[in-house]
Amino acid sequence: MEGKLLQYVESFCWKNKAEDRSLALQNYNKALDKAREVGDNVYCPETMYNTENLDNVFQFMYFNGYMSFEILKGHFSWLMEPDFQILLQLSYMMGSPTPNSSNDWTSFSAEFPDYACSLIGMEDSTCTHPLVYDEDSHAQFHGDYVSSFDFEKQKLSFKIFKKYYKPKLKKEAAQINRAIDRNQVNEGILRLDPPKKDPKGMAIHGQQVHVHLKIGSKEYALNIDGTWKHAPTANSKDRISAEICETLSDWGFILPDDYYT
Repeated sequence: MEGKLLQYVESFCWKNKAEDRSLALQNYNKALDKAREVGDNVYCPETMYNTENLDNVFQFMYFNGYMSFEILKGHFSWLMEPDFQILLQLSYMMGSPTPNSSNDWTSFSAEFPDYACSLIGMEDSTCTHPLVYDEDSHAQFHGDYVSSFDFEKQKLSFKIFKKYYKPKLKKEAAQINRAIDRNQVNEGILRLDPPKKDPKGMAIHGQQVHVHLKIGSKEYALNIDGTWKHAPTANSKDRISAEICETLSDWGFILPDDYYT
């Protein structure tokens, strides 16, 4: 499922010409490449083309006519040749307005309520809305979205779910074990165990959070990443019930791949 990304106009308002934006610009360009690679829809607010905003670097370039690298560097002393090439490419690749011409986060997120939405631009600590600004934040953008999927939606969007979801408990381990002890979950769930750790607090032998299950007359253990800690034999017909699958999914577990088909 593709994401929806709206260009963050403030990223390109370079009023302080001395501020070095080289790394932020390159990181943003990588995020934009990644978005296109995975099929995200990238949109550009109509306000990006407001000719009155001369602090916008693109308007600055357009208003002053074509600028060579040497001329533009005279205004932005930190600018390097790769940065200049990115700017030249971006001016033709910013995207089109949304169908409803959303210009800000409020209208954009309301226009696409059923999609993963974010602004995209250069890193900005003052931005109070979701912002994709490099490859890691792009992955996190999709990861945050798929983490909200219930088990049925995980099955429907299995490829993107497995690609972006980073398994972690969505509830405290103590809370989960209390629910098990009080018989508030299916009796086939026996207990949740954290990984054993060494004196430095590191998991021993790559152990993970895992859950012990009783299926039929036998006991198994499943790691939070969907791999078996203690697995059924190859010819076993023991299967985790649909009810338990939904519970484990709600807790943050991934199920083995064959449970998503």
